[in-house]
Amino acid sequence: MQRNLGLVIALTGALLGWCGRSLVQEAPSKVAPKDWSFHHLDTVSAERLKTGRPYRQFIKRDTLTCGLYALKKGATDGQTPHAMDEVYYVSKGAASFTVGQGDDAETQKVKTGAVIFVKRGVPHRFKDISDDLEVLVFFSTAKAKKK
Repeated sequence: MQRNLGLVIALTGALLGWCGRSLVQEAPSKVAPKDWSFHHLDTVSAERLKTGRPYRQFIKRDTLTCGLYALKKGATDGQTPHAMDEVYYVSKGAASFTVGQGDDAETQKVKTGAVIFVKRGVPHRFKDISDDLEVLVFFSTAKAKKK
């Protein structure tokens, strides 16, 4: 009896879930499709892996781009300064992050949950990657205001 009850509950839940999804999918969108997009990091990560490259851009707008940057434990970060302001969000892993060069350089340990801002043109890189690193990268392509 309990087995049958469990099966009935599971089937009912599945049916309700299916009905809910089909209703949502059929509802007309009130927003133009090019005004928004939805991405899942697992999917973006899998797409990045297929390319064999450390960086995969998945949003490109007039004022913002976003990508996923990944480096394996012990890897070398070969990036150079960028022409745009950027924000990093460490979604997985651990490393050190160095900003600046020579005697002016500063290094900070970063791990999952860290958020880093870097002004355009400033040298920076991840170092001492101690755990496979995945980082969301947001570039602002907005023009700087003239003073």
